[in-house]
Amino acid sequence: MRGGHENMCSAVAFRPRRPWEVLSGGMDCRLVRWDFSRGTPKGAWQMGCEDGKSEKVFNPPMVHSVAVPDTEDAELSRMVAVARGDGVVGIYDLESEKLAKRSKSRSRTRSMDTPSKDASCRMLLGQELGGHRSAVAHVTFGQFLGTCLLASGGNDRRIVLWDLSKSENEVKVLEHNNRRKINWLCPGGSSGSCLYVCDVGDDVRIYNIE
Repeated sequence: MRGGHENMCSAVAFRPRRPWEVLSGGMDCRLVRWDFSRGTPKGAWQMGCEDGKSEKVFNPPMVHSVAVPDTEDAELSRMVAVARGDGVVGIYDLESEKLAKRSKSRSRTRSMDTPSKDASCRMLLGQELGGHRSAVAHVTFGQFLGTCLLASGGNDRRIVLWDLSKSENEVKVLEHNNRRKINWLCPGGSSGSCLYVCDVGDDVRIYNIE
């Protein structure tokens, strides 16, 4: 699949209950929604343009990880979570009509239009909401504390759980400090309440979320 990214593709996720949709994120700070039955992009988000501006920052919002919840909740199933290099977890609405459309241009350097203002952005989970203080390495959804929560892990060695059904003042559920920088998170366990953590060490850590 070509024509969506201008730099390395760093993350990919299939969309549950949408068998022909896949999402990819890259070092070009872009998230692309694909119809992989045709191999063509259906739309894109440019990270960092949520307010209609595109400013260069010290830590650009490169996409490190993408997560889509596997849930029957109609509202939550519309969402995608993006782990960004600027320390923000971006929450975007996949069904927004404000997505960038595929450009008719065949330009090799710019194959997708950039939205002037991203109305599909639902929430930016940053440091002001108790989020990460450096790049977010991974995001994943899981059944924790009896509901579907979003877990994020970052270079600040912190794991944060978020409840996207809450308002911004209540969205952060809890956090845990890991010993090392986090590379990957995976929910699991017989009850679904465990979180497996891979960091820069040689051990896999398992946390029981209760």
